[in-house]
Amino acid sequence: MGPIGAVLMVVGAVTSAIGGIAKANAQANAQEANAQINMIQAQEAQFAAQESARLKRIQLTRLIGKQRAGYARGGVKITEGTSLLVEDETLEEGQRDIDLTLRSGAVESTILRHQAHLLRKSAKRGRTSAILGAFSTVLGGVTSSGILPGGGGGLTTSFNSTGGFSPRIVGGME
Repeated sequence: MGPIGAVLMVVGAVTSAIGGIAKANAQANAQEANAQINMIQAQEAQFAAQESARLKRIQLTRLIGKQRAGYARGGVKITEGTSLLVEDETLEEGQRDIDLTLRSGAVESTILRHQAHLLRKSAKRGRTSAILGAFSTVLGGVTSSGILPGGGGGLTTSFNSTGGFSPRIVGGME
C-alpha cells in the first residue's frame, strides 16, 4: 500500500473512532437525561403519596365525626361499648390505608431512584467502552496501514478470562 493509501486508512480509522465516541456520548447523554427524569418522578411519587395520605387523614377525621354525630343523634354514648369499638376499627382501617399509601409511594420512589442509578452507571460504561473502542479502531487502522515498522498487520481485541480488555497486534511487529 502506498503512502496516500496508508494515510487515508488512518484518517478513516480516526474518523470512525470519533463517530463511535460521538454516538456513545449521545446515548450516554440520553441515559443521563432519563436518569434525571426518573429522579424527578421519584420525588413526585413521594410527594403524591404524602398528599394522598394527608387527604385520607382528612377523610378519616370526617368519617369519625359523622359516626360520632350519628351515634349522638341516636342517644348512644360514644365513649364506651359498641360505638367506641366501631370508632377504633374505623381508625385502625383508616391508618392501615394511610400507611399503605405512604409505603407504596416510598417503594415507587425507591424503584425510580434505583433505575436512575443504573442509567447513570450504564452511561458511564458506554463512554468508557467508546473510548476503548476508538483506541482499538485507530490502532487497528495504523497497524493495518503499514505505517508502523515491520509493515501490515492488524489489531485484534478480546476480553480475557478475567473480563479485562486485551488488544493484541498481529502481523508486522511480531
